[in-house]
Amino acid sequence: MTDITKKIEKLVDLKLRMVNTVALGILTDVNLTKLRCNVLLKHKIQGKTIELYDVPIALQKYHDSVIVVTPKVGDVVLVIFSKHELEEQLKDKKPAPANEKFLFSLNNAIVVAGIYTATDKLPELKEDSILIKHTKDNQMLITEDEILIKHAENSLVSITEDEIKILHKSGAYLHFKSDGSLEIKAKRVDFVKL
Repeated sequence: MTDITKKIEKLVDLKLRMVNTVALGILTDVNLTKLRCNVLLKHKIQGKTIELYDVPIALQKYHDSVIVVTPKVGDVVLVIFSKHELEEQLKDKKPAPANEKFLFSLNNAIVVAGIYTATDKLPELKEDSILIKHTKDNQMLITEDEILIKHAENSLVSITEDEIKILHKSGAYLHFKSDGSLEIKAKRVDFVKL
């Protein structure tokens, strides 16, 4: 390798080291009213821990619809970095001027998702399914054939194309069968007139 090639390679390597793209972090503070958080990066930079403050939390949001899973302190999250100044771009929905000197800065971080670590208990997943799970094992599983809503205390609702089952933790249940019949199991059934 020539001297000029070595110098170019060293310069390119130095520039690439300064580019922030994706990192893992730990939430140290969460402000749900502003959808902002503080994040301690999991990696150290020059032997020092770095905490980012007032970082926007990205959501699955389109038009007036949104899916929100509230993060909490201690969650391990995926952090991405915008190429250009983030705060300018978030002021409104219009295009914003960019400062070309500060590209992929740590100041332009966005928390986009929580992420499992090797020590976390992973949820049981099925192929081609949607799982919505809460911390106390309350969950909704949507598959091609069924919608299943389960409470941690073993109560559940199962809906298929042909049947609906509602099971209470006591063992009582309603079962709407595919033939149109209804099966009820309970200690007592009270019919109330409207």
